[in-house]
Amino acid sequence: MDMNIRSLWLLPFLFLMILALHGPIFAEVMFVDLTLVPPSAQINRLDTSFSVTVGTATVTDTDSTDVTGNVLSEVEVFFDPSHQPNVVTAVTFNGGRIDMTDLSYRLSFSFLGNIFADGTGIAATVFTPSPPGTVVGNSLELSEHVVVLNEGAVSAYGTGIIGTQFDPMSADFSQEPIEATMEGQGQIEVILDHVQNERAYYRVVVALPLSIDHVAYEDPELGITVRLGLSGTLQAEGWFSRCVAALCADLTGDGCVDAEDVRVLSDQWLAVGDPGDCPLTAELTGGECYVDLFDLAVFADSWLVGCPL
Repeated sequence: MDMNIRSLWLLPFLFLMILALHGPIFAEVMFVDLTLVPPSAQINRLDTSFSVTVGTATVTDTDSTDVTGNVLSEVEVFFDPSHQPNVVTAVTFNGGRIDMTDLSYRLSFSFLGNIFADGTGIAATVFTPSPPGTVVGNSLELSEHVVVLNEGAVSAYGTGIIGTQFDPMSADFSQEPIEATMEGQGQIEVILDHVQNERAYYRVVVALPLSIDHVAYEDPELGITVRLGLSGTLQAEGWFSRCVAALCADLTGDGCVDAEDVRVLSDQWLAVGDPGDCPLTAELTGGECYVDLFDLAVFADSWLVGCPL
C-alpha cells in the first residue's frame, strides 16, 4: 500500500512521457557561448563615423575598430534521427561582452574651428528584447535584436567658434547606454561536427551584419546634432554537445530506462545547477544545467530501452 501511494506522485511524469512519445513535440534549446572570431578585413573590424552638424554644415570623420569578446545565446533546434540539425527555429541573445579598440576623430570646420573626439574603453552587448528571435531557414531577423553600448565613453573638445561649443563634451555609456536596433538579415548555421562515445558535438556559426546610425546628441536651439555610425559584420562561433545514446536516460545505471529512472528525473525536476560543472544527471539536452520538458522529451525517446521484454 505504501509503495502504491509513493508511486502516485510519479503519474504526472508518466503522463507527460506518454505525450512526448507521440512525436517530436519540442525543439531542443541549446545554450551556446559564441566567441567572436579574430578580426579581419571583412569580419569583426567595424567602420565607425563621428558626424557633427552645425546649422546646415555637416562634417564627418571615420575610424575603424577591431572587436573581440563573446555573445551568449539560446538556440532552438530540431534534430533528425541521425542527429543532424534539421531545423533551427529561433535564437535568443542574452548578453556577453564585445570590446572595441579605441577610436579617434578630427573634424575641421575650416576657419570656424576644429572638433577632436576620442572613444575609449567602449564595450557593447547584444540582447533580444522580446525573445525568442525568429529564424527562417538560416536567416534571422535583426530588427528583433539590439546592440547596447554600455561601457566606455566618447569625449570631445574643440577650438574656434564652433569647436568651443564642444569644449568639453562627453558621453559615458555606463551611465547613459546607447541602444540601437539592427536592420536586415543575419545568418545562423548549426553543423554536426562529430559523434564521440555517447555525445554528438555541434558547431554554431552566427553572422550579424551591422548598420547603425544613432543620434548621440542634439541641441535644436543651437542647431547642433552629433551622430555615431557603426557598420560591418560580427561573426562568432561556439559549440554545444548533446547525448545521443539511448541509455543516456538510464539515470540509475542499471542498464534499463524504467520507472526507477523516472523517480530520479522527478527528484531533479526543475532543478538548476552550475553549467560549468553540472551535477544533474537528468539534464540531457544541453549546457544550461536545468531539468525541464526538453529533458523529459529526450527521456521519453529512451523509455524502456535496455529493459527485458
